[in-house]
Amino acid sequence: VEKLDDAVMERIEGILASGAPFVAVMDADLQHDETRLPQMLALLQDGEAELVVGSRYIDGGSADSFNSQRRGVSEFATLIAKRLLRVEIADPMSGFFMIRRDRFEELAPNLSVHGFKILLDIVATARGSLRTVEIPFTFGTRLAGESKLDSMVALDFLGLILAKMTGDAVSLRF
Repeated sequence: VEKLDDAVMERIEGILASGAPFVAVMDADLQHDETRLPQMLALLQDGEAELVVGSRYIDGGSADSFNSQRRGVSEFATLIAKRLLRVEIADPMSGFFMIRRDRFEELAPNLSVHGFKILLDIVATARGSLRTVEIPFTFGTRLAGESKLDSMVALDFLGLILAKMTGDAVSLRF
């Protein structure tokens, strides 16, 4: 869990350290379509959105590279997030998004340092207050690194759900 917490903290600190008005987050495993970044940026610059999410689960998107186990876990986690945290985006487990830095700064004090998916934390913390646009992308085959999907990730995910449901009164450490 400590390693995952470090990764989340690194993402938060990295975004806060940036002087850029817009910040993109994408996993380093080369599964995201970086050619979508200009479209994401344009939506933020034009004021159409404060958060743009690369989504596998809207028309035009795809997660066909997932094996059946990973697909099932992803769909289950998405269902839990939507039902328990009332998250309204199609792909809250995406590791590919761009956000206005000023909006992130507003949310940062209330983000949980526990959790695997920073996007889920951002959306749950914002409670519908972020103008969000999802754009489709095809999730590619992993070209680098290894999947972090294991029992500790599942525990960390459930810890984030619990923390957000209780207003961070109960954390994963509990």
